[in-house]
Amino acid sequence: MSPSIAQEALITRLLMESGELTADALEDFKGTLAPGMVVDGRLLMAEKVVDERTVARRYAEHLGISYLDLTVEEQPRITETYPGDEPRVLGTLAEMGDEVRAASAVLPEKVCIDRRVLGVFRRDGGLHVALINPADFRTIEELRMLSGTPLVAHAVTLSLYDAISREILGSNSKVREIILEAGDDAEASAVKERDEGVDVDVKRALPDGKDSQVLRIVNMLLLQAIEEGASDIHLEPYEKTVRVRFRVDGHLREVTPPPPWIFSQIVSRLKILAKMDIAERRKPQDGGITLKDGDSRVDLRASTVPTVYGEKMVLRVLEKGNIPERLELLGFSEAQASAFMEAGRSHHGLMFVTGPTGSGKSTTLYTCLNSLWIKSWTRNSPVERVRPWQWADAARRSKRRSSSPLSTFPAHRVTLSTTA
Repeated sequence: MSPSIAQEALITRLLMESGELTADALEDFKGTLAPGMVVDGRLLMAEKVVDERTVARRYAEHLGISYLDLTVEEQPRITETYPGDEPRVLGTLAEMGDEVRAASAVLPEKVCIDRRVLGVFRRDGGLHVALINPADFRTIEELRMLSGTPLVAHAVTLSLYDAISREILGSNSKVREIILEAGDDAEASAVKERDEGVDVDVKRALPDGKDSQVLRIVNMLLLQAIEEGASDIHLEPYEKTVRVRFRVDGHLREVTPPPPWIFSQIVSRLKILAKMDIAERRKPQDGGITLKDGDSRVDLRASTVPTVYGEKMVLRVLEKGNIPERLELLGFSEAQASAFMEAGRSHHGLMFVTGPTGSGKSTTLYTCLNSLWIKSWTRNSPVERVRPWQWADAARRSKRRSSSPLSTFPAHRVTLSTTA
């Protein structure tokens, strides 16, 4: 191997050794790139310097793995091919959609987008991932540690990577698309939307362009959080970057963040929707947002806290109408539900419902209330759910009446207290 070839990236060396990429063609291609750019597999496929299947096959042969491709048919199918074997059809994009989404949900979105990785499916206790550069062992090890799951790597053609990103994981990449379409001087106008008590319709069509960039990023973040079943949305500024994280099933997972220069505008937009004072940035504030997602309505409880690098915001997602009628629907056995309800019907006493954030403490208590046909008040700090018989200022009233909240209610009245 000549010294010049030894200095090239792995895929470039493999293609030159096999004669599928000549030194002259490589030098001509380098001449079209900006200074300092490294020729890698993605560039070779994107610019069609070498056929994408050839690049994926060379990776697969060198690493002893298979590569994934998309057939060119009226209804394209995903195929898996081991070098020297015939392609095996895994299914169409539509058929593989649920598996791909489930596999991708385990992986941190920001890392996957930055390093071009896709979760594809689960098999035999392992998580199968497709990489544009399957020789990036550092990324594979990092994802294995973050997901806590053994990974099986596959090479992938650029056309399949783009098709999955666009048609299956479309909502996950829309925030990034919005970010890239406008310049650094993007200014968004914050408007108040009022429609039968709804502050924002996340599926409402908004015009393209930099003037609506902030609105579309906010809507897409809220919609993505709802679709992924997040219980909390964390927006956090740092010195040179920002982070956006969703809490799903009790675990915080990082997603594609907006650029730092637009972060304060996004927080201001959310503060307007939450009826907060956007001019006040040095004190914590609380508010609420009611949004519409198709036919369903979702409440968001918003809180801001000043930090060294700006305001941090947390949004608690509270879907309306998701309080079940029976405790059994929350996973209680019949015996457990019976014992819990018997305690709830007691004339006096105290019940403790504990657990981490998003574990279902309030949902459990409100489910209990749904089955108690007695007069009841709730005390919440802060108020999460408002029902027809609940007053948001109950805590303030009872505090004026007595230092002991339970002593203000006679027998046969139940007080359920929750604290975030």
